[in-house]
Amino acid sequence: MLSHVRRTLPSGWYYEAAHHHRELERIWWNRWLCVAHQSEWPATGSYRLAHIGDQQILITRAASGELHAFHNTCRHRGSLLCETASGQFRQQRIVCPFHAWTYSLEGELTGTPRKPETGDFRPESYPLYRVGLQTWAGGEVDIPALIAFGNQVVTEDARVCELNQKGLHSRRHEHGILAPQEYDVLAFDNWVLTQLGEPVQE
Repeated sequence: MLSHVRRTLPSGWYYEAAHHHRELERIWWNRWLCVAHQSEWPATGSYRLAHIGDQQILITRAASGELHAFHNTCRHRGSLLCETASGQFRQQRIVCPFHAWTYSLEGELTGTPRKPETGDFRPESYPLYRVGLQTWAGGEVDIPALIAFGNQVVTEDARVCELNQKGLHSRRHEHGILAPQEYDVLAFDNWVLTQLGEPVQE
């Protein structure tokens, strides 16, 4: 129970585009984020998309068993590589639907339909743009995968260390997905109401 009246957050924080962008830069694009359990990439070639703000992240499982994360855009003309939320790369490769630039599951450019005319083109110079990725608590298939923007080289975030100290690390084998379900939710913009285009003052 509150002992005295406290002011609420400024109403603009719920609808101003500038504040939304500040939150993305300071929180969502600057922290490790849990995107899914590794079990949601069951086999080589499995992929999922993660949407963070206005960014789409493509996460694949390579033949080595490792997960890799990239921006979901081709290095040629910036076309989306995948439009479905999840699936399987049957040929164990990522092919851009626009001009068929082809990448390995590790994000390396492996082929183009036509050889560039310039003699200085090097495929190794055009991999997919990577996003930092690590797995929490080891390499088991039933643990979360974490992503972070900016190619951060971090072994364990402070929050992950805190979870480990609370004993969750030692119980990681108990974590898993039993029956995944997805729902479409009709959500209003937090608690902000609008009337004739103007925010209602509380």
